[in-house]
Parts: sequence; structure tokens; C-alpha cells
Amino acid sequence: MAKKDKELKKGNELALFLAELAKDSKAFNPEKGASLDQVLELLEESLAAAAQKSLADKPDVSVKINKNTGEIAAYSYLTVVADDEMENPYTQITVSEAREEEAREEYGYGDEEIEVGYQIILEENLDVSKFGRMAMLHTKQLLSQRIKDHEREKIKADFSERVGELTSGDVRHLEKGNVIIDLGKTDATLPRNQQIKGDRYAQGDRVKGIISEVKDTPKGAQVILSRTSPVFLQRLLEVEVPEIFQKVVHIVKVERNPGYRAKVALETKDNRVDPVGACLGMRGSRIQTIVRELSNERIDVFVWSDDAVTLAKRALASAKVSNVIPVDAKKVVIVVPDEELAKAIGKDGSNIKLTSRFLDKEVLIYGEDEFDDLSEEERAKILSPKGEGVKIADADNVIFNEEIGDDDVHELGKEENAEESVGTQLVEKGASQALNDLEK
Repeated sequence: MAKKDKELKKGNELALFLAELAKDSKAFNPEKGASLDQVLELLEESLAAAAQKSLADKPDVSVKINKNTGEIAAYSYLTVVADDEMENPYTQITVSEAREEEAREEYGYGDEEIEVGYQIILEENLDVSKFGRMAMLHTKQLLSQRIKDHEREKIKADFSERVGELTSGDVRHLEKGNVIIDLGKTDATLPRNQQIKGDRYAQGDRVKGIISEVKDTPKGAQVILSRTSPVFLQRLLEVEVPEIFQKVVHIVKVERNPGYRAKVALETKDNRVDPVGACLGMRGSRIQTIVRELSNERIDVFVWSDDAVTLAKRALASAKVSNVIPVDAKKVVIVVPDEELAKAIGKDGSNIKLTSRFLDKEVLIYGEDEFDDLSEEERAKILSPKGEGVKIADADNVIFNEEIGDDDVHELGKEENAEESVGTQLVEKGASQALNDLEK
């Protein structure tokens, strides 16, 4: 045996035992978050299981480690029972025997009053060098498993509290379309359906995302990241815009069509602050940083309004609006100039669908000419909450022709060819029919 090992064995049983474990055990990994005290506690449990085999006649064994001296002590117990209730002489002692002077001296409880139910603690010096090979192997396996279980529980607890938090890590590898990202204490998964369309990843790339959930799996807690969630955009805004981080400007609502378009509504109670201007930054510098992170996703930024008509007009964005007709709490009709129709609908209906999600309403959109050409029955049906029962006179009274204010709506991001896909259909079909076709 090497001189160093001899010194360890002579002066510190714990150090020797840990050194022996470390030779072929990968259980110890400080980066996983297990402190020395926690490792020692887990080691005590593992040693107790091994000692239980070594001290087979004392099945209820616990182990305590003195981390200052390195001494390891094993404890077992004798429970005092009535004279006629003795069942196991290895774990029990009769009350008469326990009261005898010889037993008092042997077990060291002196003149204490002994009654049925009293537990006598038996201390054993535990010499780990006398553990057999199988006992040592068993201890290593138990310790390794207990540390892994501890790490899994800690990861689950830590990351469950961080759901919705922005984080970043390096790409470790790709796995069946999923991206495995190293977060330091654990690996996280960025599933294919949580990736922005068009993103490409390579080993070593730095990737941002939000912690969307923590799943229980047979292998332990699995941290799931998302780059498509509206919360991801919200967290990016909080980082890039000091007024939002300081809660001077409040994000009321965010909706996204990841990689294509997003809508962000803001408000502030400080009249000195322009929420849209704060979000955009000088020459759009703040929002452009976010646009690049989101693969050039176009972002519509506007001020929230409690007025349904104003909010609908702002949420549609990018297109001029002639009329907004609230039908009920779940339906709104929007009329735009014919030359604005393709822009309002967006490529493959993307803008109007996103507007519908943002407003949480069914949105029907028409060009001015198409809406004017509707028959009385068609218009009544459109303007009825249930699609029927509205008289044309009532419907006419709902429509207003005064100008809707020119509220600023800012959009930044990639250019979209509004004429493509939908625009060509609108030449031959009405807008409502074109949208119906898209839904199919």
C-alpha cells in the first residue's frame, strides 16, 4: 500500500474510504449541486446498509460520521419489552434483564429508570477496512444511486421554480431533431416543435430560450426549453428595454406566429413615457436586437386600449382600417380599403389569424367594395352574434363611417410579400371566400 494510503488509514477512516470510493466511482460531481454535508449524509445511509450486512445480528443500523475527525460509528438499538413479549433477542431485551447491573454497565445507561419501550443505543466502531469486497461494492453502488437521486430531485426542484425564466446554454448535440443544450447543472431539451422555423443549430452554438416545463421521466427530471412561446418574447423585451424591466412600461399582452409575426401591446401609468418609443429604442436599436434573435420575426408594437374598436384597429396593424364593427364579445367585423386588403390579411392569412388570437375574437375582414356589395341577408348574418336574426336596419345602425384616429402602430422585422399567395386569390374571389379556403 502506498505511503499516502497508509497515513490516511491510520489517521482518517473517512478520507481513506472516500479515496477508495473515488478510484472507481463517478458519483462525486460537485457541479451537480450536492454539498459536502449532503454527500456525507448520503454516505451515512449507504454505509448503514453495508454495515447491516456486516452486523447481521443487528438489523436496525444507523451510521454517523464525524467530519472533523473522520471517525465512523455504527449504531444499533435494543428495545425494552415486557418479560413475556420477547420475540427477537437481536433487537429486543426484557425489562428485567435491562434493569440488571451487568446490563447497565455493558450498555452504559447507568442509573436511568428503565421501562418498557425504552431504547438502548448500542455503538459499534465501524472499521471500513474490514468490509468485504462485496460490501464495499454494494456501498459504492448505493452511494452512487443515492447521489443521482438527490441530483435529480434537486434539478426538478430548482428548475420547477424557474419555469418562465429566460436562460441560455451551449448546444451539446442534436438528437432526432431536438437540440440538447448544456445549462451547466443539467442538460435541457429544445424540442423541434419549440424551435423557430428556419433556425439552424450546430454544436457549441449559444442558444437562448425560456424554461417552459420540467417533465418527470424514468431517467429523472427533463428540462424543456421553448423559443416559440410568447413568454420568450416578453422576457427578451424585459432584458432589452429598461423601462419594462423597471416596470415603468407594462406588457399587457403578447401573441406570436413564431418566426413570422408578433403583436405586443404596452401600457404605462407615467404620462411622461412613450411606451412604444421606449420599446423601439433610438432608431429601433432595442427592438432590432430582439428581431434578430427571433430570426427576423416582424413585431407589431402598439399601446393597449380598453376600447374594443381602438384595440382591434391597432392590433390589425400595418393596414389602414375603414370601419371596426364589434358584433359581440367574441366577434368583430373589420372593413379596410380594397388596396389594403391583402396587407391586412397577410401571407397565407397570417396577420388576420394572429389578430384574431390576440383579440380572442372571431375576426371577419372585408374590403370596402365587397362589404358594400353584400345583400341585406348576407350583412345581417355577418353582423349577428349567432349568424341570424338581425334586421338590416339594425345592422346599418351599427356601421359607422367617421374616421378612426391615426394611432401609431410600429412594426419591425422581415418584409412580407402581401400580394403573394392571398393577394392573387383576392383578384378572383371575395376576401371572406379566400379566407375560408385558407382555413381548409
